Amino acid sequence: MGKAMMLAFAQVCKDKDVKQFFVEGKGISNKHLKKFSSTLTDEDLPAAMSWDSHVMDSTVAPFSDKLMMFHTTTLIVVGKGITVLLF
Repeated sequence: MGKAMMLAFAQVCKDKDVKQFFVEGKGISNKHLKKFSSTLTDEDLPAAMSWDSHVMDSTVAPFSDKLMMFHTTTLIVVGKGITVLLF
């Protein structure tokens, strides 16, 4: 879901720096998705399907750049918090 969100936000944001942040986030998400999927397939478990196909090709931003950045950073903090609790 994170990769699809980064892809969608990158294609609709207006600010160049914010767009670069989302593009880098998509790359990080892609790297994590590949690593986790390979771990699952190595153990003969099904890997989750990507949500990329649900991202439309619209370039009209439904939200402001600030709101998209807030949502993204909130998910990053929650993800890090869960990681700390689990490990």
